[in-house]
Amino acid sequence: MSIPAINHNIRIFFASFLRGHWPVIALTGIFFVFRLLYLASQPYAFGIDGYYYAAQAHSFRFHGRFFSPESSPVLYLMVAASYVFRDIVFANKVIIALLGALTVPASFALGRRISGTRAGGILSVFVLSCNSQVMILHFEFVKNLGGLCALLYFLIPVYDILCSYRRDARVFVYLLIGLAFAFSCHKLTGAVALIIFAGIVIFLFRRRMVFLFVPLILLSLVAVVITWTSSLLPNLLHRTDFSRFNDSFTATPQWAVYSHQILTQQPMVFFIESIVMTAAALAAGLWIFRRKLQSGALPQSAPFVVLSILLLAVFQFPFLNFSDYDLAYRLFLLTFLPGGISLIFLLDRARLCSGYLFIYLTIFALTIYQTYAFYRIGAERRIDYALYSRLENRLDDRFHRAGIADTVLLIAHQGMDYFFCYSSGLDAFHFLAEDQHRSRPVYRLVFGMAPEDWALYASRRKIEYLEGSYSLVKEADWQTFMKNIPTARRQIYLNWHNPFEHRPDFMLRNYRKSAAE
Repeated sequence: MSIPAINHNIRIFFASFLRGHWPVIALTGIFFVFRLLYLASQPYAFGIDGYYYAAQAHSFRFHGRFFSPESSPVLYLMVAASYVFRDIVFANKVIIALLGALTVPASFALGRRISGTRAGGILSVFVLSCNSQVMILHFEFVKNLGGLCALLYFLIPVYDILCSYRRDARVFVYLLIGLAFAFSCHKLTGAVALIIFAGIVIFLFRRRMVFLFVPLILLSLVAVVITWTSSLLPNLLHRTDFSRFNDSFTATPQWAVYSHQILTQQPMVFFIESIVMTAAALAAGLWIFRRKLQSGALPQSAPFVVLSILLLAVFQFPFLNFSDYDLAYRLFLLTFLPGGISLIFLLDRARLCSGYLFIYLTIFALTIYQTYAFYRIGAERRIDYALYSRLENRLDDRFHRAGIADTVLLIAHQGMDYFFCYSSGLDAFHFLAEDQHRSRPVYRLVFGMAPEDWALYASRRKIEYLEGSYSLVKEADWQTFMKNIPTARRQIYLNWHNPFEHRPDFMLRNYRKSAAE
């Protein structure tokens, strides 16, 4: 075949591809540009962990390793982007916007499979990729966002196996690739993907239960190997990770939707969104159950919807401790997955996914809503890094004049420590100093110190008052102050602004080296 003929065939292929996929391509591009423009609207990072990613990328670029051992592909993407863009913080924002945009094709593919229509696929994009819970991941939990992106692509072959009865090798390869990426991006999304994968294995071997032990034994062996050889893939999985569950459960049941609202005090419209997502999953389950009792034929997508409803039970497990922003909170942020899938299913049952007027009006309303949600959540995640920058300049100058800048350890609250590590190379973290730091000069940035308290309980020890309600003291003087102050008064200072806990066991294995080393 001649070169002109090959070029002609290539042009025909791309023309055909664009005709069939132009809405997805357009939405992906629009979402990427919109989110990047907002993220780039300020020179600083967003969120309390914004500079964790910047410090990690900086450490890898200039020292050949992450200062806190990591294997997440998200961080490697950020390192790669930092070679293209001179500003590491902006490079990270490009990757965040890209990950958010990449959820669009997967959401469209799932929606189109569930509804059988392109309009349903487009509507699914707005339901699965534009809800407020996904928006939070853009600003606070970027590794979770990468895991979510992988999880959405993982669900496509899951649907094909469960509902389209595609069992060829290519589908299983896609399934395993999705599982690997979901697991390597973040352990939580990896655990969700692993639960689904185990369900798929049981579903396929349900009539040959004797053979079920083979894949289960293989999975167990893989888990053991990963756990005991975690030095090859740092922070992927380790036996001490299971200690994180020690305080995660409670005997008192709670409703995750209400607990989340009490914890975060989100706007009422986000609370209503969570209720709608939860109600949609429950309503879809009730519809399928009634249809089954009536011996009616279930729609093709029913097994996939049932799977999503079971995931809702995991994401809103009532006996999880919902008092902080750890396991229960992060699981709840995935509620939109079963809720969105169920909502598209119900709309299809009502034949609304085939009504273009309904689709266009809904998309218009959701566009306004997602714009509001992104701006509102982004505004809440704007940390005063300009203040941190001024404090960093002052402390950097002070420690250099004292000749201890290369050896000092600074105890500062989360967010500030990562910012200092990235901006100045000062070694800082948000836990109590461990024994190996006893010989170093250890200082602490205290927030909200009342001068009368320090004068009364610090025995004339030196304190340096800074702007923004911060002050600088030696860690030894701070510990003396905490011993002397009465218990009732001490509680004022025991908060996240003033770190008072040791690093937990599951973090000790990844001893964090100085970002300046």
